[in-house]
Amino acid sequence: MALCMTNISHRLHPLSHELGSLNENLIFNAIALLSAESDQFTHNTVAMDGLLC
Repeated sequence: MALCMTNISHRLHPLSHELGSLNENLIFNAIALLSAESDQFTHNTVAMDGLLC
C-alpha cells in the first residue's frame, strides 16, 4: 500500500509543480496588468487635470 501511495504522489508531483508555476505566472501577470492600468490612470488623471486648469 505504501508503495502504491508513493507512486501516486510521484505522478502528482510534476502536475503540482506545473500548477504552482502557472499560479506564479498568473500572479505576475495580474501585478503587471494592474501596474500598467495604474500608469494609464495616472496619465489620464494628469491629462484631465491639464484640461481642467
